[in-house]
Amino acid sequence: MPPTATLTRVLPAKTPLWSTNAGTSNETLLEGVARFDQVFSSSQAQVVLLQEGVNNLNLIGPDTSTGLMRIMVQQAKNAGATVFVGSMLPTVAGRTRSQNAAALVAYNNVLQVM
Repeated sequence: MPPTATLTRVLPAKTPLWSTNAGTSNETLLEGVARFDQVFSSSQAQVVLLQEGVNNLNLIGPDTSTGLMRIMVQQAKNAGATVFVGSMLPTVAGRTRSQNAAALVAYNNVLQVM
């Protein structure tokens, strides 16, 4: 079910509502930070859901990833948006695209309090 379907049931009938997925497949967190300001500014979003960082977590680690996420969170908050940060999905060891499980847990722990 798309997010707008759920929200439409909860919000008053005349509330204008739409959602946009501005994600880019296989994007690194550095690329996301680089394009976030332009995408956010053009969307005029009041609510932002950020889910970034898993594609390069093994390269830059949870601390740097968290710092980069904070940049995007602060940009959106400074513009008056409500920001939600989604945690990264668990990993399965041995799979082709699996992540370092310890780094993923550390990153998700920090995201939960961001």
